[in-house]
This record gives sequence, C-alpha cells and structure tokens, in this order.
Amino acid sequence: MTIQELQEGQKVHYVPSVGELENGIVKSFNDKVAFVVYKCNGEWSRYRHFTAAPTDPNDLKEGWV
Repeated sequence: MTIQELQEGQKVHYVPSVGELENGIVKSFNDKVAFVVYKCNGEWSRYRHFTAAPTDPNDLKEGWV
C-alpha cells in the first residue's frame, strides 16, 4: 500500500518477509510510516487506546486475513 491509500481505522494486514501475516488497524500515519495497532487483546473497537507500531506501508495489504 501507499501512504495515500491509508485511512485511520482501516483494517490491514502486515506481510513480513519471514513469518506469519498479522492483522491490524491503522491508528495514524505520516509521510513515511503507518502506525498500526496489532495487538489489542481482541478489543479492536478500542484500538485508539493501544500502542501502535511504526510500519512501512509497503509491507501492508488492505483487509484482514
């Protein structure tokens, strides 16, 4: 994905070069990285209350798997 395709609250999944895919929600973004909440104890509706990980948008795909 590109930064221009991102929206706050968007469901995405992270595609690592090695390892498993991981679902997340975009919390915010800037001109270089997306800040994505990956782990929130299943409380996805409260994603804004959890810490987001900076993620390269090129490693994200739209939707959950």
